[in-house]
Amino acid sequence: MNNRKVFSVCALVGIVVFLMTMINQTEVKAEKNLTQILPEKGIALDISRKFYKAEVIKQFIDDLSNYPNSFLQLHMSDNQNLAVEMAAVGQTTDKNAVYQDGQWLNTQTKRPFLSKNDLMDLVSYARSKNVVLIPEIEAPAHMQAILELLKINDPKRYEAIKLPDGAPEQFNLIDYTKVEAIDFVQEMLAEYTPLFAGQAKAYFHIGVDEIDWLPVESNRNLVNYVNTLDNFLKHQGYTTRVWNDRVAKADLADYNKDIQITYWSQIGGWDINSTDERASTGRQYMASAQELLDAGFQLLNYNAYYTYFLPGQRMWQPESYAYTINDLVANWDLSKFELNSGKQVNSTENVIGSALTFWGEEAGDYTDSQIQQKMQSFVQPYLKKE
Repeated sequence: MNNRKVFSVCALVGIVVFLMTMINQTEVKAEKNLTQILPEKGIALDISRKFYKAEVIKQFIDDLSNYPNSFLQLHMSDNQNLAVEMAAVGQTTDKNAVYQDGQWLNTQTKRPFLSKNDLMDLVSYARSKNVVLIPEIEAPAHMQAILELLKINDPKRYEAIKLPDGAPEQFNLIDYTKVEAIDFVQEMLAEYTPLFAGQAKAYFHIGVDEIDWLPVESNRNLVNYVNTLDNFLKHQGYTTRVWNDRVAKADLADYNKDIQITYWSQIGGWDINSTDERASTGRQYMASAQELLDAGFQLLNYNAYYTYFLPGQRMWQPESYAYTINDLVANWDLSKFELNSGKQVNSTENVIGSALTFWGEEAGDYTDSQIQQKMQSFVQPYLKKE
């Protein structure tokens, strides 16, 4: 009799364990199906112009975890600051750096940065929340902070990759026509591919926006630069993402089609009615969202009117604040790329996602935590929007 009871109890426990396993597997499958069906939604966070500590970045990850197919793109470098540890330019925690007030500070530039340990911790945290963390290193333009460090710590290499003296963009643009410059960028990327590995998806954003002030009809050197870096990242298991505004119509056939395009503006600005030279040449030479889709690329919608934000005093005026939120919810969707023109692409089949972009130029004295809290009013409606 006792043996029967023991057997019955064991059988019951086995059945319960089996059912719980099946339920768990069903939930995992359902979650995977959602990530396959739902478009990606994310935030591109500028931690260069406005530095964010790791604990605040985790709060953005928490926000995004409410959506099953989300990502956080860290804009880690720009003209104002290199916001991460980088051995290639001599910014490391064991050289020319001190730890104070909960962050690393470069003693040469007096600017803060995240350590590689910080980044690995953020990747681990993002994985635990089912959020993909995407690194972005801006190149070959927007590189002033990197070039300043390179000039101090490796002047020979700086001379090898910089533009000729007197070039208008010399302060922030490398000579990407040179093998040495491409090799340098590849070396920078290689520092982060191991740190961001092991996630559900592997993306690396390599920048490529605002190359030269005026768009040109064709740029074969830029095609070679982008394709070379894409081939390198593919071997590392990553999908390459780039900004759209220097992808020329004439060059569409020659770019690798596995590159994903984050589309913010065809004309490199926010005013759809602009008639300045930059806007007019952009319309003439740069590929529109529809032309990129027709050429076979996958796109993400980073619309520079509806989803482009400059957190700060001007944005947070009550009337502007409320209008911007309502405008995003009521008037934008995945099909609308071209600012506020109302123009839609023919199909969103290859529009794989979108992002809110939070840039730091107007952050002023607001703390990283204050910005994170204030941007909740945009993040939550965006994530809920169908």
